[in-house]
Amino acid sequence: MMSLIENSVFNLNLCLRKMMNTFAISKYRAITVLALSGLLATQSSIAATEMPAYNKYYDIPSRNVLCQAGHLVTLYDNGYLQSCTVADGTQLQGKTGGNGAQFYACSSSQPVVIYADGFLNRCIITNNIQVGGHNAPNGTQFYTCKANSLVEIKEDGYLSSCTLASPINVYGRYGSNTVVPYTCKENASLELRSDGYLSSCTLAGANWVQSSSGMKMCNAGSVVYIDASGNGSCGN
Repeated sequence: MMSLIENSVFNLNLCLRKMMNTFAISKYRAITVLALSGLLATQSSIAATEMPAYNKYYDIPSRNVLCQAGHLVTLYDNGYLQSCTVADGTQLQGKTGGNGAQFYACSSSQPVVIYADGFLNRCIITNNIQVGGHNAPNGTQFYTCKANSLVEIKEDGYLSSCTLASPINVYGRYGSNTVVPYTCKENASLELRSDGYLSSCTLAGANWVQSSSGMKMCNAGSVVYIDASGNGSCGN
């Protein structure tokens, strides 16, 4: 049975998605709204929440972050910041492919989420940035994520999702024993699986996928989805 918070988050997400479809909210605003709902979805696992009446600094292991008044702030058990709406544009560190770190310029007045070790989980970035993703069989592959879009980094430092600034070939599973490249379109969302293979993207060119019912051609401009077993589907 869902908790009160989980039920509220579920209903909030449902309402937000209906609003996006009905009123055609711009892509940037839609990303921001979904990011905010994502912050609420984590509340059941955090130690404390508050809503400061004035802009207030909160600590993370490497520095402090200025959070905006009147917006929800969540904290870990040890008092370090987990999430807030930043009061000013801020540089936050994210792991780079599990080794070292790089800085991400996160937008003012937008939500950020930070892992317990102080590294960035997600924020809306102010400029294009290259982020590494572990993508066998080629090892680490770098993706150029677009400014003014939401970037999400896995806990190990590899890319989870972002809006692509340029087209790129991304390996996805093709059935149970094969991988193939899919050309993902710029200015569209890229989602990677935990193992680094493609989960979904908008195709720049037509691609065959192996579905559970046989071969299927996915048209250019359609969104392709690849599951953990290598079965694909698309919207066309």
